[in-house]
Amino acid sequence: MNRQGDFIWYELLTRDIDAAAAFYGDVIGWTVQDSGMPGMDYRLFVAPDGTMVGGLMAMPGGMPDPIWLGYVAVDDVDATPGLCRRRGHAAYAADHPARRRPHGDAGRSAARPALRHAQ
Repeated sequence: MNRQGDFIWYELLTRDIDAAAAFYGDVIGWTVQDSGMPGMDYRLFVAPDGTMVGGLMAMPGGMPDPIWLGYVAVDDVDATPGLCRRRGHAAYAADHPARRRPHGDAGRSAARPALRHAQ
């Protein structure tokens, strides 16, 4: 079971997914496999021990730079965006299901922009 605050998934959005796959394979030893998700080129990073550690996909048009996205578990996905806004941070509503992952149901998600210069 995931606990509040645990990082539970990562995704790399990049311009050249083949180059990224080769880089992380050479540097960390991760392999990449197709996710089997219909309609999109979504790949999975797999650690040497067989653990799936994240996703890899092409950046959507209009994104300025490649980015790693981190997904964090929260106890209440419906309440968390409001909590972020009350604390002065931008947040998007939690009204959509997360993409279904090949290794299980990802549940529901909300999003917030990355903090710049976070401490």
